[in-house]
Amino acid sequence: MATKCAQVADDNVVIGFSNGFTDNSWRAEMLASMRQEAQRHDDLELIVLDGRGDINKQVQDIESFIALRVDAIIAIPNSSLAVTPSLKKARKLGIKVLHCNLPLDDPDSFDVYVGPDERERGRKWASWLMSKIGSTGNIVMLGGIPGNPGTAEAMKGALEVLDSSSIKILAYRDAYWQEDRAYEIMSDLLEDHHHIDGIWADGGQVATGASKALLDAGLPLVPVTGDDYNGLFKLYLKYREEYPDFDFAAISTPTWQGMTVLRSAIRLVRGEKLDSWMKLDPQLLTGKDAETYAKPELSDIIFVDSDLPYSLLKEIR
Repeated sequence: MATKCAQVADDNVVIGFSNGFTDNSWRAEMLASMRQEAQRHDDLELIVLDGRGDINKQVQDIESFIALRVDAIIAIPNSSLAVTPSLKKARKLGIKVLHCNLPLDDPDSFDVYVGPDERERGRKWASWLMSKIGSTGNIVMLGGIPGNPGTAEAMKGALEVLDSSSIKILAYRDAYWQEDRAYEIMSDLLEDHHHIDGIWADGGQVATGASKALLDAGLPLVPVTGDDYNGLFKLYLKYREEYPDFDFAAISTPTWQGMTVLRSAIRLVRGEKLDSWMKLDPQLLTGKDAETYAKPELSDIIFVDSDLPYSLLKEIR
């Protein structure tokens, strides 16, 4: 789908966005942020293609942008390895390449990365979890879509911390950043593991689904990591008195990355020099911050670190 902004001039900027998939509310919110920014530029044409979670489809999408000779390609890669050859090809043809949210391994495959240090996020989550349960105990680890580079880096960081402890990792599962899937996975794990002291989760949807599975199994809520998913904040506020050991560590995954990476792409196309890593350093929020950041009047699926107006947040599905 292409978004054309007002009258596109002869010297318009054409930017292709390869979204690896769109099957959760974070992607919907991020894309809304990008489109909101696109509407501010009369000389911009934004073309958005959805990889639908298929690595081969995403590669084809990027090749389509190359064939169109767009001025810049923005990608959220499902797989760093799979998309690298096409992105390097694009750069050789003079197309600017940016990516956000999920990292790429090969520095020659992109001009600018907009996003956090995923490995550091993993370390912070693990360190916080140890501060809550100590250096022993049982945890489960839940990630995003299989093979995605963000979870992989966060896991590396977490293990750097956890390997120095006696904490036992009972299981690791990919939960696809989906609350319902995390609920099902955790329910299955609880059939074999009845004593869980903490949950390391790469995402607030995952943390929320896993926590609800504990509740439905009649087990107490335990410390859990994630991001700024409204449902996690609301769950904490609802059950914090009943389960005093329950807490969360949310490192936000700002949906305004969509706006930031699009602005950066426009600047690159217009000849500005940018650092290769526009590093985002979101703060760590815990239960004590829930009342400040929760949006109880909005859906659970909203991510609270957003640049979108209330009217648009209400429409996110």
